[in-house]
Amino acid sequence: KIEYLNGRARLVAPFSVECTVDGVPRQITARRILIATGGRPVLPQIPGAKEYGVTSDDIFRLEEDPGETIVVGGSYVGLECAGFLHGIGRKVSVLIRSQALRGFDQDMAERVVSHMRSIGVDVRREATVSQIVKDTSGRLRVTMSSDGGKDEERVVDTILFATGRVPQSKGLGLEECGVNLDSSGKIVVDSCDRTSVPNIYAIGDVATGGPELTPVAVKAGQLLAERLYNKGTEIMSQQFIPTTVFTPLEYSSIGMTESMATQLYKDDVEVYHGHLSPLEWSLAYLDPNTCYSKMVVRKSTDAVIGFHLLAPNAGEIAQMAAVAMNCGARKVDFDRTIGIHPTTAEGLTTLTITKSSGDSPAKKGC
Repeated sequence: KIEYLNGRARLVAPFSVECTVDGVPRQITARRILIATGGRPVLPQIPGAKEYGVTSDDIFRLEEDPGETIVVGGSYVGLECAGFLHGIGRKVSVLIRSQALRGFDQDMAERVVSHMRSIGVDVRREATVSQIVKDTSGRLRVTMSSDGGKDEERVVDTILFATGRVPQSKGLGLEECGVNLDSSGKIVVDSCDRTSVPNIYAIGDVATGGPELTPVAVKAGQLLAERLYNKGTEIMSQQFIPTTVFTPLEYSSIGMTESMATQLYKDDVEVYHGHLSPLEWSLAYLDPNTCYSKMVVRKSTDAVIGFHLLAPNAGEIAQMAAVAMNCGARKVDFDRTIGIHPTTAEGLTTLTITKSSGDSPAKKGC
């Protein structure tokens, strides 16, 4: 039996939680306590941001058309929001202060940005916002700069900030009970999701140790339950976690970026790459050299240690590529596999051009 309480909870002792529901506090004791409060978007300390800005949470609750929108931030959240707003016909500008998709493969990130620009999304680099005010018509006057230029004023209907998230660890009584937090406010856990207090566990975006992805939190919870209550021993592997950025042209990533691999393994890395032409793009005469994939391989073992794909429905392909990589797939295993023609995924089995060769990865035929 599971009892659900919709209230505010805080730890009052290592084995005790106080939950306040409708103003009435109630104390609950338990042998083990799990914290899975997640994270939330945060608005920056810019004049007008808290008064007039919205986040990725708010955009889906707006009662009015967002209209012309500025998206501040080059994270996957910012680019995804910009993509769907463009998709429903709204004029969108994306302001990126430095890197797009920080933490992802930067070669692929620039390809994502290039494609978004090609379909009409206004992407600005070295861009910052200094002030937001509302004029008498109800529109927002945004003072901003981009590309190292002078300040300019843009008038828009909505400004969405995707500039970071914070773990929801404040006010939970954690530190008073001896639970250690890192400098960002995340709960420090070990590989078994245990905090500095042995009977208190934490998973998801509120905890250290893994990427901030819903499926990662779900899997962590499943494995923790197995370890605690069903004699399980499995610990979640962080090595080949697949993820997809759902921009207008999807970008999927598994394992190491090209940069990570070369930093770790130096000259023991080869990158196989090539452009792809989805069948539906061929029929519509779209550019056959926009979609792109690359496989990062360790030379000495032939192990595939990174895979990156920019294509329609990239997530559907990457999901199964992740299975292969988690089973220890080598480059030769992909080479030996018969492709299904004419599919985008077929391209995984035909990657022969290496970056080190200097040969063009351009698509030359069907």
